[in-house]
Amino acid sequence: MNLESYFNKLKSDFPDINLPGIFEAEDYNESQLKINGIWTNYLYGCGVIRKNDRYVYLETDQERGYISVVKEFENKESLEQYICNRFTIIANASRDSNSKEEMAVRFVQQKYKYSEKQSRRMVAQIAKHKEIFEEFFNYARVGRFCKKDKSQTQVHGYTAEFLSKEYNLSPLGAYNYLVYLIEDPERALADLKAGLPTKDSSRFEKFIDQEEVQGKMDEKITTPVEEIAEPQKTPAETPAEQTALLEKLDAVQQALATLQQTFDDKIAEDTHKNGLFDNMHRELVRYQNGALDKIVDTIALDIIQLVDTTKGHVRVYNKKEPTEENYKKLLRIVKGIAEDLEDILYRQNIESYRVPGHEVDTRRQKIIQTVPTDDKSKDNLIAVRAADGYEKGDKVLRPERIKIFKYEAPATKPTENN
Repeated sequence: MNLESYFNKLKSDFPDINLPGIFEAEDYNESQLKINGIWTNYLYGCGVIRKNDRYVYLETDQERGYISVVKEFENKESLEQYICNRFTIIANASRDSNSKEEMAVRFVQQKYKYSEKQSRRMVAQIAKHKEIFEEFFNYARVGRFCKKDKSQTQVHGYTAEFLSKEYNLSPLGAYNYLVYLIEDPERALADLKAGLPTKDSSRFEKFIDQEEVQGKMDEKITTPVEEIAEPQKTPAETPAEQTALLEKLDAVQQALATLQQTFDDKIAEDTHKNGLFDNMHRELVRYQNGALDKIVDTIALDIIQLVDTTKGHVRVYNKKEPTEENYKKLLRIVKGIAEDLEDILYRQNIESYRVPGHEVDTRRQKIIQTVPTDDKSKDNLIAVRAADGYEKGDKVLRPERIKIFKYEAPATKPTENN
């Protein structure tokens, strides 16, 4: 089904929204799509297929491209209504979360691995200055130190690009330093002249614990302006010092984030593998159950046919006289029933057997009774074969049933003297 019309309408109603892509799939399973004859993942997409005379709407997630939504519809009208509602929900959610400030916060979180609280504080500080924020937002979008019109924001002759290239500052640190130049130009310019560490310099500030840095930053933000002017025992850190410290903490946070991502990927991979194993096990059980059902059905049909035949014989001989000739015929029929049953077993690879010779083979024969004999040479030899054994391949299903001779010494006859 063509979904382009829905996309075009939504894009006109909600510009700059993040809608899923459209795929054309041939089939699907519990997690993947079959596209152009290949089972694959599709990152953040949607599509419709026809299966068993029903419309099936499919949607994949944004993280790993697995199927996340499956909805079946009996008619096209219900499908179209669902898609309209679904895309409208997606569009509204995208629009609500896509303000410039929110996008900037997400950029800082993802690129620099800061907490949401830290990211919002930094973005709020930059957003107070429209020209700087406009350029920073454009950098977050396209990775270039300029605004949409290609111009750059200058503060006292410095641009974010110059600060980033000539000084040991990240793009975020460079834009923060432009704010510092606006809000406290004398100190900011003095810090630059006094030796803000350049890429050619080996002078770096002493590494300070992150919680200590964050505590000092929070203290600066919550301290009233009147209190800042008061003499303090410990000199207040400048934004340049804060930026340098954050730069050093950035490497640690990125390393921790990489480790966390590796761990998450491993967990996701193991979960996916477990899902595949579960699917394979279910398919194997389903196959085994199907094969067993087929065998049982075959045996059942053979027995049903034998039952029908036997009942037919009963109806015929109910009407005949009980003569010796009829008795012999009936005896042959009963013998035929036994042969038919053996044929049913044979079709399942089960055959009857008799162990040759007169000696007992306890692996393939079972003694059910003893027959006394006064001939010692017959002791423990087979006397009677009561029933055949049955085997399937090399496996004995039921051993042959036999009776054996058991020697008993003859009783001593009393003498005349006794």
